[in-house]
Amino acid sequence: MAVGLAGCSRQGNYTDNSAINNYAAHRGGAASDTTRAYQTQQLYGPVVHDNNHLYYNQYLSDQLSHMYGVRTAVVMTTDKYAYAAVLLDQSGIGTHGAASSNTRTNNAGTVVGIYNASQPQNDGIRPNEIANSGNGHVTVDNHLQLSRGIKQKLAQKIRYLQPAVRDVYISANPDFINAMTGLAQKSWTGQPLDPFVGDFNKIVTKEFGTAQLIGD
Repeated sequence: MAVGLAGCSRQGNYTDNSAINNYAAHRGGAASDTTRAYQTQQLYGPVVHDNNHLYYNQYLSDQLSHMYGVRTAVVMTTDKYAYAAVLLDQSGIGTHGAASSNTRTNNAGTVVGIYNASQPQNDGIRPNEIANSGNGHVTVDNHLQLSRGIKQKLAQKIRYLQPAVRDVYISANPDFINAMTGLAQKSWTGQPLDPFVGDFNKIVTKEFGTAQLIGD
């Protein structure tokens, strides 16, 4: 499983010569850069998340989880796109963009070896809530708060391993992470995910929007 388990081998150097854990040194591409690997269609006009089929991609999830700065990744692929929910850690540099004031990190639980430091008598979390507030992981409120560098490298990795993907969407929003984790857990039990594609389309539409991106 990718969720909750980070690999010991880390990868991530594609088009720049910076350290593989330094995303600040990798520019990721301005809005007009045709080499950009993530949310490319949205640069040129509105988009629609009208996926028809939905799959949990264990291999891509594992590969992204092995990259510096990523604690855990959950990657969903559809008949058109790839959507990555990433739970960050402190092993990468420059993972947050300029609007990083809305990152969420709380080490209280990690320090004392429990999940819920404020209520130790109720030390537990729901199985799909891996993005919780007490165990040192890093999340952001909005996908635009991730740095271009980390989004670019993650998207390049996905496109390299699965060239048929038309576009890549990446977020470290905790609600998005937990929603994708819930779908992954359904897949692990053998449930097909196509019955959930309608709800999935609503989730990704809310998370990434449909309007043309300006200045990202």
